[in-house]
Amino acid sequence: MGILKSIIEKIKLNELAVIALIASLILTLLSEKQIERLGLTGILQYQMYISLCLIITSSYFMMIVIFKIIKFFRNKFFGFDKIGKNYMKTYMSPEEMGLLISVFYDSINKSFRTSGLIEYNDGLKAGLEAKHIIYRSSSLSTFGTEFSYNLQPYAREFLNKNLRNGNITIRGDSFEYKLQ
Repeated sequence: MGILKSIIEKIKLNELAVIALIASLILTLLSEKQIERLGLTGILQYQMYISLCLIITSSYFMMIVIFKIIKFFRNKFFGFDKIGKNYMKTYMSPEEMGLLISVFYDSINKSFRTSGLIEYNDGLKAGLEAKHIIYRSSSLSTFGTEFSYNLQPYAREFLNKNLRNGNITIRGDSFEYKLQ
């Protein structure tokens, strides 16, 4: 499939399909008198193939539009941010929240920052990674035991909003949370 995709990209299939669509549409809509005036009477014998080209190219573009619409709605209702927010609201354990606070919370600015370091053998990060709340931002470790991780932008905004609304309370080493 990858080989086919690279061949299509090199040929610029979309541009060729647009040209074929427009040309076949024009030739299909022209009357016989207009075709005679343009001196294209030889094309009349290929009208069936021109119409077939019109059907194929318009179907191709309809398929592209349908796939884009499906992708939009899939991301809208089942996107990573929806999955992550739902997980944080309903299933996230206090230990996972503690990890997020210890790694990403900036007590000076009283907000969650984007990046932090997590020990490579900390198992709590696996669930947060799987739910697309955090991601490893570097494959290079510091001192061989920690990797850089980032909060997803939607997760940082969500946590900071809950912090501002009082749904997350942090007092020294203790915290309370009820995310909404």
